[in-house]
Amino acid sequence: MNKKVLSLLTVSFCLLMPLTSCGSTSDMISTSEDAVQNVYKLAMKTNPTKIDYYIGDSFDPAGGVVTATYTDKTTEDIQLTDSRLEVSEPSTETEGKKNVTVKYGGKRTTFSINVSAQTFTVTFNYNYEGSSNTDVSVKKGETVSKPTDPLRTGFTFNGWYSDTALTTTYDFTSAVNSDLTLYASWLDASKTTYNFIFDYNYYGLKTSKVTQKVEKGSLATRLATDPTRKGYDFINWYTTSTLTTVYDFSSPVTANTTVYAKWNRNSTLAGEQTYTFEAEDVSLKGKTGKGLSGTVTEKGMIITNSKVAASNDKFIGYMYKTGLSLEFDFYSDVAVDNAKLSLRLGQEVEAYTFTPSNFQIKANSATALTYSDIVFSASEVPSQTAEVPYSQFKDFTITETLSLKKGNNYVILTVSNSDSITGTTMEAHAPLIDAVKVTCTDAVLDWDGNYDLPADNY
Repeated sequence: MNKKVLSLLTVSFCLLMPLTSCGSTSDMISTSEDAVQNVYKLAMKTNPTKIDYYIGDSFDPAGGVVTATYTDKTTEDIQLTDSRLEVSEPSTETEGKKNVTVKYGGKRTTFSINVSAQTFTVTFNYNYEGSSNTDVSVKKGETVSKPTDPLRTGFTFNGWYSDTALTTTYDFTSAVNSDLTLYASWLDASKTTYNFIFDYNYYGLKTSKVTQKVEKGSLATRLATDPTRKGYDFINWYTTSTLTTVYDFSSPVTANTTVYAKWNRNSTLAGEQTYTFEAEDVSLKGKTGKGLSGTVTEKGMIITNSKVAASNDKFIGYMYKTGLSLEFDFYSDVAVDNAKLSLRLGQEVEAYTFTPSNFQIKANSATALTYSDIVFSASEVPSQTAEVPYSQFKDFTITETLSLKKGNNYVILTVSNSDSITGTTMEAHAPLIDAVKVTCTDAVLDWDGNYDLPADNY
């Protein structure tokens, strides 16, 4: 049999056999790679189930579908969760309309999500017959402003309380993270009233004293919840600061009265402890910083971002001004030698190395600390146009030989350079400041939440 006849027989045999027996499937139909290369058009078919978000929510493309049209005019519906697709992740850290890009086979399409601040309702209940409530909308994490004291004929306003029994005064420095109702307390204006003060009797609380108005001859109401203090057990309320006599709440109030909390140190804090003092909790009163363009003051210097490993997702920026400083005041219940001081820092805009000469750190001394360089390399700092323009926060050890006094202590961070950044209004380089950390043994440190409690002269 000659070669021509043999060849014809082979072809005829192959035509009679299944396709798989005379060559691979890839020789006969397009591979998935071929399909990707042959995408003619990409279009949204169905938006994701969730397109409305609150600030800080995680993006979820589930439920979204795109339609791919290939060059052979065939089409395919593809879920946005399909690994073949490249779906951009929009930032949910700020309000507004955010575009999402979907890519496949060299083609792209887009859709949008909406990001808004979650709000809660604070209801002011005036708490007497015939009155009408007032509702105030507050963004999540923000505080509600204390309204002007209401008026009521024949009565004296006695503050806002968070419970109907009027035992817990509301702290207007507290962040609002749910709907809540506040109740007005009233006293008969025809009767004599006295101040009854609960003194928590230790340094560092934002609310170190609670005052009740008590009508003459009436009883003071013990606080619904005893105060707490890290490392200490609350014992009772005492009549004087010498803490010798327990106050009798069954005794009528006949004069202005102060009762004092007594504490006993417990053993829960034996050994090494690390205390973290958040930068967003320091006093920003009167602070003015620089940004990419213009200035930023006080609360505007607090930045919220959940993607950079800042504790509590908040940190201080806009310190780009020579001489601008942050002051951390805290109290130690015992003297400590060789405490460790660390800073948790980040960086934006460009790479920079912070040194004792361009970023000054003082701790309980007029003399600035000497420390190892704080380096942020170019590979660590995203461009200002990046979705998240900040580096990841990390801890830098400043010193392991810090001495703490029994009583008031402080750490001051000061921008001490004038290295301006071209094309911006920034007058100096400064790190993003997340927190100050102090690690020590057998000491209880309390944050100065009042900001105005006495501290050593700086």
